[in-house]
Amino acid sequence: MIVVKRNGFTKGVDRERRLVEAVISTGRPDRDGDVVEPSGWVLENFLRNPVVLWLHDLSKPVGRCVDLRRTPEGLVAVTEFAKTPLAEEIWALYRDGFLRAWSVSFLALEWEPLPSGGRRFLKQELLEYSAVSVPANPEALTTELIKLV
Repeated sequence: MIVVKRNGFTKGVDRERRLVEAVISTGRPDRDGDVVEPSGWVLENFLRNPVVLWLHDLSKPVGRCVDLRRTPEGLVAVTEFAKTPLAEEIWALYRDGFLRAWSVSFLALEWEPLPSGGRRFLKQELLEYSAVSVPANPEALTTELIKLV
């Protein structure tokens, strides 16, 4: 098996350290017809409190963001899962491949309407991101482990 590591972390799921790497946002249209521009992310406040929630429920933190990277395509985050009963359950679902999806919550700072009826968000402040079962952005998924050929 070929394994690609970056900073000691295997892409996808790191079972020993309870880490999951994921694309949490891209610049492609989501299921609501909205586009979130990757270059528009404002991250400073989020990085002071890098909480990861379950289903955007403020009363259900399940982890924390330990790495957040901007790419030309979007945001890539690494989540460390907490050791609470709820987080243990969610961690097991990601670890075992039953869940793969993620979703961002943000404050729109600048946007413009799209002809399709959606909006193009030009500048947005990340409030939190969540582990979810079905994302608005179909590309907001856990990164793939290297596959056997």
